[in-house]
Amino acid sequence: MENYEKNGLLHEMFVQQAARTPDAVAVVDAFGRQVTFGELDKLTSALADHLQAWGVRPDTCVGIYMDKCVEYVVAYLGILRAGGAYMPLDVSYPDLLLADILQDAKPVAVLTEESLEHKLHGMATRTWRP
Repeated sequence: MENYEKNGLLHEMFVQQAARTPDAVAVVDAFGRQVTFGELDKLTSALADHLQAWGVRPDTCVGIYMDKCVEYVVAYLGILRAGGAYMPLDVSYPDLLLADILQDAKPVAVLTEESLEHKLHGMATRTWRP
């Protein structure tokens, strides 16, 4: 447990790694698209700033409603860097389940892809693209 606490939180460890190896590949998606630690650091920092402007603080959550991709990684790291908690929402959830989860959780925002936005039934969403 002591080593874990010394390493810091996930997003803090990520920032440390990005500073050490900015040119190393951090993420490769299913289509072969690659992002380095330096690029990912810039993207997640920018998203964190946007999320804080949207009201993300500790004890708030942000939904992630998108297929697994580079932007998904940017979303969850950006949310953590903003101080919030991320709430993964599987794109295969039936509409009623998705609506119930969103009604119960009341996320500050839901980060989604443009192609999935219509499934959120008017929920206040944030479509973010790097």
